[in-house]
Amino acid sequence: MAYKLYTDKQETFECDLFLEGADLKNSSARILVETKDLTLLFPGTISKDGNCKVPIKKLKGLMGENTTGDIKLEVIAEDTLIEPWQSNFVVSTSKKVTVEVKSQGNKKPIKESSKPQVKIKNAINGFTNPNARYKKKFTLEDINASAMVADPLRLMDICATSDGGAALIVSSLDYAKKIGRGDAVKVAAISTVTPTFAS
Repeated sequence: MAYKLYTDKQETFECDLFLEGADLKNSSARILVETKDLTLLFPGTISKDGNCKVPIKKLKGLMGENTTGDIKLEVIAEDTLIEPWQSNFVVSTSKKVTVEVKSQGNKKPIKESSKPQVKIKNAINGFTNPNARYKKKFTLEDINASAMVADPLRLMDICATSDGGAALIVSSLDYAKKIGRGDAVKVAAISTVTPTFAS
């Protein structure tokens, strides 16, 4: 089975090592991740008890989902290179949405004809809202023609993934003082990540 690496989260490779004929305190470890086009090296640590840990950073921007290749552990012990473990790997994304509809038990079943009405109503609200993520009207035919995800739910029955939102007003200190906000919080650094969505 292929070792999993991720585009969106750090993975920590961990194992216990036993070295014979070499001292652990003078040893180091690293993971090599190799594809036909790229080789990445991630340094790790070995504790005095032989516990080896190698943090493997997020691969987003370096390797795409479903990229495959070889991964191996290299241990350098007193100027000797040892490769005690290797495997093939596949790059995946940790955040995946899976929908499974379980039995409703003795609850009143949802009528097939009423489900699409929710999407139709919500789409009309979005169509008239200039701040909506999606601004498209959907018909009953559009919804019924969308892909079946988990029977009885179709793609258009399912809510789009959203991470929420926030707003922050940033200005120069001079402007903040000018509008009576000289005591405002000073920003040391800003970083943003903006995903793209199909419309």
